[in-house]
Amino acid sequence: MNTILRSHPKVSIIILNWNGYLDTLECLSSLQKMDYFNYEVILVDNNSRGGEAEALKSEFGDYIKVIKNDQNYGFSVGANQAIDYAMRNLKPDYLLLLNNDTIVAQDFLNKIVGAMEADPMIGLAGAKILYYEFPTYIQSVGCRMNFVRGLTILIDNKQIEHKQLIQVQDVDYVDTCLMVRAKLVETIGVLDESFYLYWEDVDYAMRVKHAGYRVVSVADAKIWHKKGTPFKSIYKLFIEGSKLYQSPIATYYQSRNRFKFIRKWGSRWQYFCFLFFYFSFYMWLSITFYALFYKDKRILVEWFHGTRDGLKNEVL
Repeated sequence: MNTILRSHPKVSIIILNWNGYLDTLECLSSLQKMDYFNYEVILVDNNSRGGEAEALKSEFGDYIKVIKNDQNYGFSVGANQAIDYAMRNLKPDYLLLLNNDTIVAQDFLNKIVGAMEADPMIGLAGAKILYYEFPTYIQSVGCRMNFVRGLTILIDNKQIEHKQLIQVQDVDYVDTCLMVRAKLVETIGVLDESFYLYWEDVDYAMRVKHAGYRVVSVADAKIWHKKGTPFKSIYKLFIEGSKLYQSPIATYYQSRNRFKFIRKWGSRWQYFCFLFFYFSFYMWLSITFYALFYKDKRILVEWFHGTRDGLKNEVL
């Protein structure tokens, strides 16, 4: 066992749960099937209803370490709680932030750790993400950032899975699954909690790059993600005739943090171009989309609030 542990750097896997018991249950079950041996799982429960934290602890026992919060502190604070716990108590070589609505391939952790071990200048790595409902279609193999338009671009989105010519490729950022070196966390710190929800992963990738490290996606490390499936949304709209749903709070932070990120990392010229694009085109497209396809009027209200606070640079 000591030989196995030496050949497998220690990984602390961090998963956040908020009223997502079934998703988290399936995610943890897939982790248990991995062919990697030297890891521990930290589950942060952001005050879920119905005793979900207790139910998950009862189901998985000592396999998971549970941090139970008394309120929903958002993704960045919850993730930072687990990072701080891992760094102080577990002494990992790597930390992995993994969305709870994912399942992983059996060799997933071996592949992503192997890529980072092969190049000490890789500071942050992500996986090939496939759609859960359409498992042969790619959601992303890393992401690009368009500062002028303030838009994120999923690489190879909606393509049928194929053998990637470049197994490890440099990208602007990775989402859903983020593996970072523990030593790098000691240097650049944890997630920026002022983002609260959304864009904190893009911000963190920029910080990794500015520290002189690579941000990459690893094509052989595969996971399947349940959310963000365009085929399902199209089916609901045009076949079922039903409306789409999104959390109003999510809409607020997506809107507000877009301004916050571009202002922080873009040049003055890029921020000017972003404002022009946003108010001449993107705003009207968003208003039309939210008004036509979402059943909750609060979505549109929170989008306006997020835009207002983003412009004013307000942080709640």
